[in-house]
Amino acid sequence: MQKTRIVIQLVTLGLFSLSLSTNSNAFLFSSKNKDIAAKVNGEIITKEDFKKKLESLNFVTKDNKAEEQKTKRDALETLITDRLVEQKAKKLDVSKDEAWKQREEKYSLEHLLDLLFRKEIVEKVQVQDSEITVFYNENREKLFTKPEQFKVSHILIKIETDTLQKGNSKKAKQAEKKALEKIESVYQRVKKGEDFAALARQYSQEDGTREKGGELGYLPRGRMLKEFEEQLSTLQPNEISKPLKTKFGYHILKYTDKKPSEVVELNKDLIDRIKSSLAKDKQREKADDYILDQKKRANYVFNEEVLNQNPDSVNGDPWVLSIDNQDTVKFLKYRGELEPYKQYLQKDDLTLEDEKKLLVDKISLFNLLVLAARRGGYDTLPEYVKEVNDYRVKVARKRVLDEGVLLGYIPTDVEVYDYYLAHRDQFPPDSSIHVYHIIFSDSLKAEEVLKKIKDGADFVEMAKEYYPGEKEIRDVAYDLGFISDKDISAEFYKTAAQLKVGEVGGPVKSDWGYHLIKVVERRGDSPVELYKDKIKNLVTTEKAGKVRAEWQKKLRDGQQIWINEKLVKKFKL
Repeated sequence: MQKTRIVIQLVTLGLFSLSLSTNSNAFLFSSKNKDIAAKVNGEIITKEDFKKKLESLNFVTKDNKAEEQKTKRDALETLITDRLVEQKAKKLDVSKDEAWKQREEKYSLEHLLDLLFRKEIVEKVQVQDSEITVFYNENREKLFTKPEQFKVSHILIKIETDTLQKGNSKKAKQAEKKALEKIESVYQRVKKGEDFAALARQYSQEDGTREKGGELGYLPRGRMLKEFEEQLSTLQPNEISKPLKTKFGYHILKYTDKKPSEVVELNKDLIDRIKSSLAKDKQREKADDYILDQKKRANYVFNEEVLNQNPDSVNGDPWVLSIDNQDTVKFLKYRGELEPYKQYLQKDDLTLEDEKKLLVDKISLFNLLVLAARRGGYDTLPEYVKEVNDYRVKVARKRVLDEGVLLGYIPTDVEVYDYYLAHRDQFPPDSSIHVYHIIFSDSLKAEEVLKKIKDGADFVEMAKEYYPGEKEIRDVAYDLGFISDKDISAEFYKTAAQLKVGEVGGPVKSDWGYHLIKVVERRGDSPVELYKDKIKNLVTTEKAGKVRAEWQKKLRDGQQIWINEKLVKKFKL
């Protein structure tokens, strides 16, 4: 469904630029069509469908009427495309696709067991109001009473010991003594009346509470540090404790408020929670009883010849268990469970009875329940048939949508350069390549000189010999310096940009003739390299748009689509 939504959104955004095909002769507008927005191969898209689609897009009437009409058109186009996808999905034959058949079978059997559980367990379990009341009263003290709570602040001084000190009792004692002296010093200042919160902000070594003046909030009795609870029980509100030690270090405590224990009222929310909990307990118990009953009814036949063999000596995938002469458990599935079961039983080897118990209690349970569901006729219920058919259409629909999605495409360097050259105004000019060139009036001469250079002739000497014009021109004109891609032909730049330093390329045709090009040096990265990832994304987006557009065109070819132009034009929310 995610891909479905993505494609639909792309349509809505106008990435599909195809106009809707209409057949004004197919249906004449009349009063009976006033609530019909479109028809797709005879299937109706209602005015209400159209309205809901616009509402989902937060459509509002716009001052720009052309923009408003385009938004409405795009929305209707989305609905039509969606309907065409649905129609094609229903016709798609996936029966010969083995991977699909396995997925469908897995889904259908899992749904069958869900249905069995709902019908045989969930719908047969009831929780009475009286049961909820009894459970609440019996567990009021244990589960539904909020304990006494203390609003506590503290100052913590940690016992600073490093890894080396832990094995040294003398240094550990020194660290503890230092922490105790510090907490005593702070305690004396608190006793003399200094502000507890200010001292906590200055000295406490717990990061989470220091800035809050050491405030820990309300701590419930029975759920705080044992040392805290013992100390708080001896204090009065706003009284300061003497320094006490916990596993975290030395603390000074102050509590400012106390909330008494409170019984939670049996309100609607708590009733629902208790009911849900009791229902789950009952369902679990009933499910266990149901499975036990099915096991008692089943006729298990074990292939003891295979079970008695060393698993490594078994060839192929023979059956090891048959249930009621219908469902068979195969050896490979059984073998995969052997080692975990040995670990569970803490045994090196399993007896035949162990193996049978593994097959009956674990491996074949799924098969047993499928048989029970089929015996109960759950696989013929309309709701089951509909669910399986809907799943088949859902998978087929995804396949249809995937035909319009570009998958596994990575732009080549050539495509990246071509895109850059076609959109050079979107990027800064490139002046990172220093080039020499020789220009010829005909390509054959250029090819001849190129061969000489590749055979070892010096490029500059060839330029001075063959560059057209006077000697003074030939001696300097071959050196173009650092070229800008804005000031030179696209093909010239493209060839130069792809050459390595010292490499010669060409001939390249321009308005002035045929060029041989040599890259002398580079400085920094060209815009193509700097923006390569961005350009790849742009190329991919452009390619994806073309694929989607072609897909939509094929989807519409030969289909009967009628649009109620009058309704679309006049429709307002």
